[in-house]
Formats: sequence, C-alpha cells, structure tokens
Amino acid sequence: RALCLIHKNQQVVIVDFFGISFKFCRQFNIVFRCLMKLQCVWRCKF
Repeated sequence: RALCLIHKNQQVVIVDFFGISFKFCRQFNIVFRCLMKLQCVWRCKF
C-alpha cells in the first residue's frame, strides 16, 4: 500500500511498484529517490 505524509509544503509519498499514488503524484513535479530495498520515496512539490 501507499503511505502519504505531508511535511511542510512538500508531500512525501512512499509507494511500492504497485502503488496507485504514482498516478496521483504524476500531476506534480516528481523527484525520484530510491532507498534501500524495494521502497522508493516520491517527493512531490506543489
């Protein structure tokens, strides 16, 4: 599943490869950072 955390003006979304939040995050500027293992952090700026 996906975890959405709102920190200050940035929206941090932790999603898996099957996360639907990727489509919701697509509307904003996407900064992709891969953490260890299969978890990835999507940072969306408004």
